[in-house]
Amino acid sequence: MPTSGEFPGLTPCEHVRARLRPGALVFALAESAWAEAFRRDLPAAGWAWVGWRQREGFLRAYRPAAQERYHSVAGRETPGVREWLSDRFMEWRLASDQTWKPLLNAERRERALELCGLGTLAERPVSLLSNGEAARACLAAALGGTPAPGILVMEDLTEGLDAQGRATLWAAARALAGGGAAVLVLASRESLLPWAVPAPKPLAVAPGGGEVVFHCEGLDLDAGAKTLVRGLEWTLRRGEAWRLTGANGAGKSSLLAFLSGEHPQAWAKSWNLLGKDRFGYTPPPALRREVAWVSPELAAASGRPLEAMLAGALEGSAPLVLLDEALRGLSPAALARCEARLEEAFSSHDRCVVFVTHDPSEAPEWINRGLRLKGEGRWETEV
Repeated sequence: MPTSGEFPGLTPCEHVRARLRPGALVFALAESAWAEAFRRDLPAAGWAWVGWRQREGFLRAYRPAAQERYHSVAGRETPGVREWLSDRFMEWRLASDQTWKPLLNAERRERALELCGLGTLAERPVSLLSNGEAARACLAAALGGTPAPGILVMEDLTEGLDAQGRATLWAAARALAGGGAAVLVLASRESLLPWAVPAPKPLAVAPGGGEVVFHCEGLDLDAGAKTLVRGLEWTLRRGEAWRLTGANGAGKSSLLAFLSGEHPQAWAKSWNLLGKDRFGYTPPPALRREVAWVSPELAAASGRPLEAMLAGALEGSAPLVLLDEALRGLSPAALARCEARLEEAFSSHDRCVVFVTHDPSEAPEWINRGLRLKGEGRWETEV
């Protein structure tokens, strides 16, 4: 992958006039207001736009309830990725009876699956896709239609993607441009450009001896037949700020759902919250006083802006705050406001936070602990 130094002319978009030619591959720094204005200038047809808005719409459509993705029944109620994509690759063709009928172009669909790195996920129910996997599914869907789009715009599509997912999008953009499409990649900040892989920040020094907020021993967590965590021993204390990392689909959101008490497997396993042993179902209102959970998915389900949901969680008194990509999709101005609120909220070290992001540059400087999910049930801690 190139580094940003190989693109010395890359500057934020303000008043820019450009012509996208077939086969062009263009990268630009652009805030959402500029991107929306550009979108209005596109021709009436022949283009596709895919970004974080499309992904959030996908998640709302297939995971309407915050915890639905964690129930095994949810996977049986939604189509697999290949089946879901089939509708996008229907083409009107003249049949033998001289009538026009929609027929599946399976070859184009399979190419899209392969291009977007979804081959091994083709039969997975769409409700069980991780946020990063959903982004790649939205890109594959955007490649459908008749004819195939001549202009493709990717807006902040790397947000929430792991390094492999970013590499897949980078390769897809080059392949699509090589095939004759004009590809424009928009990013609201440099860390979201597909080749940017910022290094994790060093951990800060954690205050010691805080009250235990959450504790589990020998925790096993699964998603259907997929193993997420095996034998997890994890203790969270007041004053600790944890960075939870792992590849897309490794189980980060599932683990946060367990901590919140919303994951069904939390009702059948033993764990301890604020000194109380939990075993069996606990009504969510009771848990909400002790655990605050913020994510773009939950914000969308509630109809609240993400920034407002985050502000409410930080103004509350819950001792455990779960931030699952809680800064995703924010404008630079909103991001700066939220970062300032986070620093102020946790400066007193009387709460515990678990912070999930695939963009290490988003992680606050005061993060002082780390848990990494390595796949196939493996995990490791950083202290």
